[in-house]
Amino acid sequence: MSKSLDVRKRQDKIGASHGPGRLTPLNADTREKQKILALRLRIGMTIYSLDRPCVFSSMFDGPGMMIRTQNELYKLQSCGAVYAEIAPFEEKEPEPKDDDYQARLETAAKLQREAESTVQESMALARAGKAINVDRVMKLVNEIIVSLAKKPVGLKHLAKVQEADRFAFAHCVNIAKMVLSMGIMRRFSDERLMDLGTAAVMHDIGHARIPEDVLTKLNLTQEDHDLLQRHPEYGADVLNLTPGIPEAVIEAVLDHHERLDGMGYPAKKKGPPLGEFARILAVADVYESMTHPRYYHEQKPHEETLSHLMIFAEAGHFDLRSVQQVIQLATYY
Repeated sequence: MSKSLDVRKRQDKIGASHGPGRLTPLNADTREKQKILALRLRIGMTIYSLDRPCVFSSMFDGPGMMIRTQNELYKLQSCGAVYAEIAPFEEKEPEPKDDDYQARLETAAKLQREAESTVQESMALARAGKAINVDRVMKLVNEIIVSLAKKPVGLKHLAKVQEADRFAFAHCVNIAKMVLSMGIMRRFSDERLMDLGTAAVMHDIGHARIPEDVLTKLNLTQEDHDLLQRHPEYGADVLNLTPGIPEAVIEAVLDHHERLDGMGYPAKKKGPPLGEFARILAVADVYESMTHPRYYHEQKPHEETLSHLMIFAEAGHFDLRSVQQVIQLATYY
């Protein structure tokens, strides 16, 4: 890479930025019950009731339950809304937009377009049986990392595209932004961030070896399902034929649809054999897929998706730490 990523400085900024966001207590000694979105809960708040049956209702032990642990907080944050006793809050005045605000928006949009173009080119090369341009992919990953210098991506700000032919490309770029944010939060080294980002950009490259009519088909046959479930293997094959792709990237692409309980594919691996990259990718992939419209399903509400992920993490299907980080990204950014 031509420029240093200076990850440690960024990580320190990110760690310092965690907090309740734009809400500021008026008076810590004045308490009142308010109905708030569960995503706005914090440790130390007291829960009085849930506004609807919740998958985690069993952990609610009645009025006056105080949130004491991070795990309790994560579970409750994946519900809808709650009645809680909290310090009254007021909204801060929005910060004035500086002169560079529009320029930053334009830069972000340009990066999104360039990133989608890189994924599209890689897919086309793989479909033609040619080597992927590794340098271009890694340059893209580096640019995404640099763009996350101040703080991780806010999940509600991921690109939402309407054009069907852009879905696959935007999906890979959104996944890269998510997992790189998670990697920075975990204080990954520059090298590990590059590998994780490359795996994210390339995680669906195996689709290039599947007929396009199958990829866009609404009513799949069992044969179609079986073929689609081989795309991680096809992706690993493509990357194995591409000089300069690290083994960690190939392994993550191969395993990103495996699950901790052995219910994934293509090899039904389970538990410890699944690497950290694959665990992160699995959660990010499901979140992004559920919350964005696709030709085969409507997008799911944000809170419903988080609840789904937490339920399956508690059941041993997804990596709990990765789900908790997705909730962090959803809550603080």
